[in-house]
Amino acid sequence: MPLVTANLVDLTGVSNIGWAVITLVGFGSSIPRTATSILSVLSVTVPGASLSQNILGNDVILPSGTTYQIAIYSDQGSFISQQRYSITGSATVNLNTLTSVQPL
Repeated sequence: MPLVTANLVDLTGVSNIGWAVITLVGFGSSIPRTATSILSVLSVTVPGASLSQNILGNDVILPSGTTYQIAIYSDQGSFISQQRYSITGSATVNLNTLTSVQPL
């Protein structure tokens, strides 16, 4: 299970305690699942200036082709940005350097 990490800072480079919302998307009308279980929670909120969250890799989720939409919010609750990512394998994934994917 990959560990997703990121560091949030303000324009001066100072740590900014915001949060991220990680949501599984791209499963259409299918029920998202693994080979052994149905996924009953499709979104997780991760608070902090140094984000760290284990999630299932898209490569073990059915149907194939799912991605994660990750939205970033400031410490004041302002929406900053969102991108989609394909997260696979079991290694740590750093959002500060990961390239986003285009929606299908």
